[in-house]
Amino acid sequence: MIGVASSAAQASPVFQTTGIVNTHVHSFSPGPNQTDVGYQQFNYLNQPQAQTSTTIEQTAAVAGAGKAFGRVSAAPGVLKAWSWSTNPAWTPGTNPLDYAASEIGSTFADTVLVKGGGLAAGTPVQYQLALHIEGTTSTPSFEMGGALATEVSAYVNFRDLTGATVSLNWNSNRDDEGWYWLTLDTQIGAELLISAGLNATTYVSANAKSRFAEADYGHSSYFYLAPSVADLNTLGASGHDFALPSDTPPDGSVPEPATLSLVLTGLLFGRRRRAGRSH
Repeated sequence: MIGVASSAAQASPVFQTTGIVNTHVHSFSPGPNQTDVGYQQFNYLNQPQAQTSTTIEQTAAVAGAGKAFGRVSAAPGVLKAWSWSTNPAWTPGTNPLDYAASEIGSTFADTVLVKGGGLAAGTPVQYQLALHIEGTTSTPSFEMGGALATEVSAYVNFRDLTGATVSLNWNSNRDDEGWYWLTLDTQIGAELLISAGLNATTYVSANAKSRFAEADYGHSSYFYLAPSVADLNTLGASGHDFALPSDTPPDGSVPEPATLSLVLTGLLFGRRRRAGRSH
C-alpha cells in the first residue's frame, strides 16, 4: 500500500492524500493461462488535489473465470474503501489454483496548529481524536487453507511533532464498528500531525466453498478533533475543519461527557455489523 510520505513526519505544515487499487484475476491450465490486472494509484502531497476528495476504481476479469473490483476515496478527515472478488467453483477440467483478488487502500495526513482560546504559548491543553468507522463484510471472512479471505484494517497516528504520539490499529476480524477515541497532551504553539489509513482485501479461489467475498466500507471512516478548551484550532493545513459536529455525528448518537473520560484507553464502544450479501 502507498503510505503517508516520510516527509509528512518531517516537515510541517503538511497535508497529503494517497490511494491504491490493485485487482487481479488468474486462470491457469489445463486451458491457456489468462491474467487480467487493474491497477491505479495517486499520491498528492501539499497539492490542491489533497484538499478535496479523490476516488479511483479498477476491475479485473477473465471470461469464464473470476472477477475483482476495488474502489477507494481519500480526503482530509474521510477515507472510504470497497472491495469484492468472485470466482467460479472448481470443476473437472478447470484448475483449483484459479483465483480473483482485490487489494486496496487510502490514506490522508494533515497538520493542525495548536492555537486559540485566548491562551498563551506553552499553556498545556489536550486534544481528543475521534474515529467513526462503519461498514459490512461478507461471511465467512476466512476459509481454512486460505481459499477465501476478507479483511478490513484501519490505523490512525496522532502526533505532537515536538512530543508524544498516540496510535490506534483497527481490524474488521477483531474489532467492533463505531466510535474510537485517542487523547493527546500538548501545548499552545505545538503542531499536531494526523495520519490515517484504511485498507481492504478480498480473495476467492476455485477451492473456496463460498463464491463471493466483499468488504464494503464505502461509507467510512470519519476523523474528528475535540479540544479540551473551546475555540482551540481544529483547522488543518489542508483547509479541512476536523471539529466534532456540534449537532449529530454520522451514527446519530453523541458520546456523553462521562464516556469521553474513558478515552485514555483509546477505545470506547462499537457496534459490529457482519452482513453477508447474496449475488
